[in-house]
Amino acid sequence: MSKICPNCGAEMSATAKFCTACGFNLSNVTPTEATTNGNTNNVQSTAADAANHQQQAAAQATTQDTTQQAQQAEPVQPNQQQAATEPNPNVEATKEYARGYWSYLLDSVKHPFTIDKNFHQYFGLTSLIVTALFSAWSVFNVTNSTIGSATGTIDSLLGTSTSQNKLGFKAFIELLIMIALFEFVTASISYVVAYAFLGDKRYNYLNSLNNYAHFTNIAVFVSAGALLFSLLGDTKGFVFFLLALTILLFSVAFVTQVFKAQATTNFDRVYAYILGMVILAFAYFIISIIFGGIFASSAINMFSNLNY
Repeated sequence: MSKICPNCGAEMSATAKFCTACGFNLSNVTPTEATTNGNTNNVQSTAADAANHQQQAAAQATTQDTTQQAQQAEPVQPNQQQAATEPNPNVEATKEYARGYWSYLLDSVKHPFTIDKNFHQYFGLTSLIVTALFSAWSVFNVTNSTIGSATGTIDSLLGTSTSQNKLGFKAFIELLIMIALFEFVTASISYVVAYAFLGDKRYNYLNSLNNYAHFTNIAVFVSAGALLFSLLGDTKGFVFFLLALTILLFSVAFVTQVFKAQATTNFDRVYAYILGMVILAFAYFIISIIFGGIFASSAINMFSNLNY
């Protein structure tokens, strides 16, 4: 009678409490009788397999320990190459916005009246701001050029030397705000006429700005041309022509916004347009008074500093 270790397959005596090969507890193992050589060979083969398994497990454990020690000894460094090649999400979002806005501009220039796509809700707002910036910059350049020419003429006539004052950055900001107000007031009142008077509630305010700018996005390129010619020098007349064309384009957009609206009320479109123009004229009057006083004060301060 003998006990076969279930852990390693070694044959122990019937009274053995522990396996001398692997140390396994044999207290609960029932003794058996090995009657044939085949059984003995099977037992020996099982023991050999178990021993090989133990050696492989020990070698694997040693390899894992060595790897862990190496990782602990050498701190993990970030993959700088991957970090360098990974795109910046803000930059990618800006590029995507710019590509979409350019597509919006081209679509509106090709077919201003037809809007058959859904665009980003801030594209119209962007067009109004860009047009205001180009227009204000053009007026600023022409005004400073005119002031320089006027003071130069006075110097040549009187034989004096002036202080050659020009409009500063503050005046440019005031001019930009005024032009932007004119544009946004025009677009906003066209939205009020279509939404409140005619009952066209298909669009919210930002989408309405998108449509309004779509009708007049060619003004972006016209105002850019005005800015370019204002930088060239003796082209004041052409600059003012382009700026007047920009104003005309915004007037056309106002008319288009009103008469393209889907009316759900009994309010006649012509009367809605007339009422909108009255409101618009009153708003223009208020803006002109406010900024007219500001520019008058700046002009007085500027001319008071001239030295004759």
